[in-house]
Amino acid sequence: MNSALQVRSLREHISHAGVCAVRTFFVRLPDL
Repeated sequence: MNSALQVRSLREHISHAGVCAVRTFFVRLPDL
């Protein structure tokens, strides 16, 4: 298995999760 491909896939997954977390944070911010 290509470790470089794994690292890139993991990095994309982490960045996507970060974007979702930030988006959720800003959506819920006015309710606080």
